[in-house]
Amino acid sequence: MEFTEILPITKKERKLWTYVSLTAGVTEEIIYRGFLIFAFAFIFQDFSIWVIISLASLLFGLAHTYQGVMGVLRTTIIGMIFSILYLSLGSIFPLIILHFVIDYVAKLGEKEIVK
Repeated sequence: MEFTEILPITKKERKLWTYVSLTAGVTEEIIYRGFLIFAFAFIFQDFSIWVIISLASLLFGLAHTYQGVMGVLRTTIIGMIFSILYLSLGSIFPLIILHFVIDYVAKLGEKEIVK
C-alpha cells in the first residue's frame, strides 16, 4: 500500500481529512514533543538533549511506517526540526498548528475522482 492510497478523494473524505489533520497535529505533538521529550529527559538523565531529541524523533518517524522507508526518514527529520523548535519556542501550540497545516496541505495536491 502506498501513502497516496490513504489520501482523500471524495468531498466527504476531504472534509473528514480536515479533522484527521487536526487530531493528528494535536495528539502527535502532545505525545512526541510534549510528553516523550520530557519523559526521556527524566528517565535518561545522563543523555544529552540531542540523544533525547533523536530518540523521540525516531519513534515519531517509526509511527509513520505506512508511508514507507522514505516517509519514516522524512518524518524523523521533521520530528527533529519540530523538537528543536519546541525546545526553542517553549510552546507546543505553534507546532500543533504547523503539523495540522502540513497534514492538511497533503490533500490539496490530489484531484477529486468521485463526487
